[in-house]
Amino acid sequence: MRQYLALKAKVPDAVLLYRMGDFYETFNEDAQTIARILGITLTSRGNGAAERTPLAGFPHGQLERYLPRLVSAGCKVAVCEQTEDPAQAKGVVKRDIVEVVTRGTTLNEACLDERTDNLLGAVWPGQNPSEPWGLGLLDLSSGSFEACEGTAEEVLAELERSNPVELLWPEFLERPRRSWRLWRAVGAWRRHRFPFRESPRSNFASSWGPPAWKGSDGRGTRRRCFPPPPPPCATPVTTIAAT
Repeated sequence: MRQYLALKAKVPDAVLLYRMGDFYETFNEDAQTIARILGITLTSRGNGAAERTPLAGFPHGQLERYLPRLVSAGCKVAVCEQTEDPAQAKGVVKRDIVEVVTRGTTLNEACLDERTDNLLGAVWPGQNPSEPWGLGLLDLSSGSFEACEGTAEEVLAELERSNPVELLWPEFLERPRRSWRLWRAVGAWRRHRFPFRESPRSNFASSWGPPAWKGSDGRGTRRRCFPPPPPPCATPVTTIAAT
């Protein structure tokens, strides 16, 4: 379990799917979570102490079936794979986390609804009454990104209207009374604390170029649209027709 615990420590807020041979196994609270969501059997194993460790898993060939169900239920999922041939391993087989998936970052078609945007939102609350709030909305499936700023009421109204599937907010925002509307707006969406930097302008400029102002949306918020940059292409792409 030492290797598992070391990997789990890297993603404490995620369900860790730990590859063991032909199965993905989960332990403790992760096992209870996937057993409830997927409707699979929850078992247990002895760990040398009086208590037993909850255990649940499924065949690795069922990942494409079960991963969308976990993500759609609001889970952040970390997929751990064996990174060496078990037959060639000396001691414990080497493993590593190869993918971390959330509602707002998945590109798995089984997790997406073509009728709605799959928005990942990020909110920056003003530190004082005179400082505006900011909201960014990114849809990785289409490459679109928009940002707006305004008063707390304006930004929270935009948050409720846009209905992101996942929301990031800065670590200093715990559950302050003045921001209770934020929690009500987020509702059942998955929430993450995230180490925001206060001056991201240079990153935006280098990655997206200068923003194009879209003006007011009628609710008082000032909106900026950042068109996605063209994908890098070292050589021309040639399309070959099927014969």
